[in-house]
Amino acid sequence: DSLHALLRGRIHDTTRVNALNRLTFLNRLNEKRAGPTGEAALQLSRGIGFRRGEADALVWLSMVHHYQRRLDSSCVLAEQAVDLCERIRYRRGRQWGNLQLCWNALRRSQFDLARKHLGEVHEEHIGVHDIELHVWTLIAEGELQRMERNTAESRKSFRKAIRLAEVSEEPTCLADAYQHASRAYDQTGNETEKSYLHSALDIVNRTRDTMRIARFSNNLYSLYSRQGKPDSARIHLNRAADLVEIMGDTYSLVLMMLNLGVENAKAGKYEAALRFFLRGETAARQINDPGLLTSALRYIGMLFGQQKRHDQTIKYATGALDIASAMNDSSAISRLHESIGMAHYWTGRYDSALYHCHRAVDMVRRVGGWQLSRRLSNLGYVLYRTGQPDSARSAFAEAVAIGRTTSDVPTLCNALAGYGRVLSVLGQHNDARAAVDEAYEYARELRNPDDISSAVESLEIVCEQQGDFKGAYEAHLTVTAIRDSMLQEENRRTINEMGAKYEADQREKQISLLEKDKKLKDLTLVQQTEQLRVRTLEALKRKQQIGLLEKDKEIQSLELLRHQADYSRQAAVTEQRENEVRLLTKDKQLQASLLDRETFRRNAFLGGLLALLIVTGLIFYRLRERKKANTRLSNTLSELRRTQDQLIHSEKMATLGELTAGIAHEIKNPLNFVTNFSNLSGEMVDELEIQVRNLPSTEVDAQNGNGDPEVLSILDDLKANMGKI
Repeated sequence: DSLHALLRGRIHDTTRVNALNRLTFLNRLNEKRAGPTGEAALQLSRGIGFRRGEADALVWLSMVHHYQRRLDSSCVLAEQAVDLCERIRYRRGRQWGNLQLCWNALRRSQFDLARKHLGEVHEEHIGVHDIELHVWTLIAEGELQRMERNTAESRKSFRKAIRLAEVSEEPTCLADAYQHASRAYDQTGNETEKSYLHSALDIVNRTRDTMRIARFSNNLYSLYSRQGKPDSARIHLNRAADLVEIMGDTYSLVLMMLNLGVENAKAGKYEAALRFFLRGETAARQINDPGLLTSALRYIGMLFGQQKRHDQTIKYATGALDIASAMNDSSAISRLHESIGMAHYWTGRYDSALYHCHRAVDMVRRVGGWQLSRRLSNLGYVLYRTGQPDSARSAFAEAVAIGRTTSDVPTLCNALAGYGRVLSVLGQHNDARAAVDEAYEYARELRNPDDISSAVESLEIVCEQQGDFKGAYEAHLTVTAIRDSMLQEENRRTINEMGAKYEADQREKQISLLEKDKKLKDLTLVQQTEQLRVRTLEALKRKQQIGLLEKDKEIQSLELLRHQADYSRQAAVTEQRENEVRLLTKDKQLQASLLDRETFRRNAFLGGLLALLIVTGLIFYRLRERKKANTRLSNTLSELRRTQDQLIHSEKMATLGELTAGIAHEIKNPLNFVTNFSNLSGEMVDELEIQVRNLPSTEVDAQNGNGDPEVLSILDDLKANMGKI
């Protein structure tokens, strides 16, 4: 609001560019708002030659395109910004540009390239005042570490980002830090993930940031949906859907369509779910987003799978797999292999199911994520069906362990049910009974007939293999009752759908009848219009006849006026002749006055010409003086420039002289040091020689008064060396 108020006032162009750039950054999630402000900032900065403003505008527009999944144009804009910043030596802009290139590389799972751009950001020190840049750099590091499955380091980077964002005065920066940090806890610690998402949502609720409210609500929907809390999930989904409809954000709208389709599919409203999925697919194709298109096709395939139309599931999932493989989206590839594998499983093609389920597990192990538990559980069922109980037990055990840490109750229930069957086959009846009983308890909490049926069916199998035929019979009755209720529910749903379809057909028939009635009314209206046109033509004909009569009347009036004009003309001719006589008299008088006037005009013309010549002479004189003054100024300017060059040269020479004197001084100091000490050493050698000569070494030397010859020889050599030094 304050930025908009600033833009409405009279401000300098550079301030306007900075305000527009800031608005683009704050509204980067909303292309309808951020796009025009970013383009306006770019055009204005280029128009006034404000290069830093142009670089910032390119970076923020690149960020807007990134959030709209237009990665190619985002990379082009970011590279242009980096090149411009290098030319103008704009360090902060270059860091933001490299950071944006890092995010684009992360979106494409190009980890080496992302690490390279992060290194270029770190090459130059991030200033103390660039808190937002520091926060987003830490978030990018955390995302890279999370995608490389370095969970501990990822969480550490996110916690640093949150602490630093709390210091900043920008609430959306803190909200984004919380939102990104929640992703590091999607495998374990769902309470931490929920806490972070609720903190982010509280912040954007206070700032009334509608776009982020919608996206964070959608994230909470996904979390509660994974935790098996449909009521909480539905509340957040409905809120997000309402906000997205108001904002018209196409990307978020596609997400809402897919999520609403999932909810309708869970409720058994398959036709409504298919409509939502198809709307999402169409919108994803319109915005050319392969990631959303992959999700839409996968959901359509899953919907057909719920309707036992597994061949259609394989068809749509295979199409989505081709798109995901072209994108190198490992997470989507894993999900699609799972969908194809389970479709083969339900149609009895176990070898194909085993291949795709193995691929799904391998891919999810590579990228990480909470889905590993579900992938392992499905692989366990396929291994169990293909007669590999030991491998199935390992898969189910790992799925159960991960499910307990992630609080993924539906997957945990499914894995425990399969785990119990495998343990029973391997003879571990007590552990098998405990596993299926726990699965049954979880299924009752979820109140999902499919989960309850699977758990009770496992209980029946375990009881039968243990010899507990009474428990097996009771479980069989329970399974039969559940299946009957599910069949009745499905029949009721089918009847409701058929009833709805019948009512829709009846409404279509009524609409067709109404359309026929409308056509008849239209024909009647056309006939009435034709009759009205005929009557209108007759009225026009009568009007034309009346017009002709009026024209005849006008002609007669004109004849009368012409006669009157002739009479007036004759009277005017007579009056004109009288006027001519008067005019001849006046003409003579005018000729005399004209002669006097011409004489006066000639004299006035000559005087004006003389004045013009004088003025022209003055102008030429002033021009010549101005030219002389310009010449003098030019000469003065040249002398000033020569003087300036001489001063610069003198200053350079003075500097060079000081440098030379300093170098000479630095050279002379050690030379003096060596010379002085060598002289001093020579004097000390002389004194030592005198002392040695005075010290007798033998009786002969004592008589002669000389010292030791060898010592004296050494002293002579030492004195010679000092002289050489």
